[in-house]
Amino acid sequence: SDIVYEHMSTVFDLPSSLPRSTESVGDALFSALESCLHDDLKLKQELLASLFVTYGTHLVKGLTLAEQGSVQCYEGSTSARRVHLVATSSEGGKGCEPHQYLVFPTSYCSCTSFHQSVLNDRALCCKHQLAVRLALALKLCTPVIVSDLQVAELLVLHG
Repeated sequence: SDIVYEHMSTVFDLPSSLPRSTESVGDALFSALESCLHDDLKLKQELLASLFVTYGTHLVKGLTLAEQGSVQCYEGSTSARRVHLVATSSEGGKGCEPHQYLVFPTSYCSCTSFHQSVLNDRALCCKHQLAVRLALALKLCTPVIVSDLQVAELLVLHG
């Protein structure tokens, strides 16, 4: 992890003061991706490659969801509180009913994988969390402004 971080910090100008855990490396890479210039495709590709080293196949699945437009973001008009929903087929794959998962990109997802793997320290995050982070960083979704009551209703409905 230290060797990967040192290499990435020289390539991407990451802060040297960050803790060198895998999670903080991922956070730093997402921050760099968010601030990346729109026309710098090569840098975006390098950042995505580094994110793949950090998150593995979950990153590919999350990127697929983000690129398919599966991420929805709702923002409360007064509170500016954001709720993210990721639409996907349920755990069984093909032929299953679509489902929307409630996602807080750095802390929570209502999916089974989050509860079984992330909370048990077997994964850093789930594909739905990565989908939201990628959609936001790559500007693939725009927050829809809704009332704060609608935000609360989304939390109750999907939580």
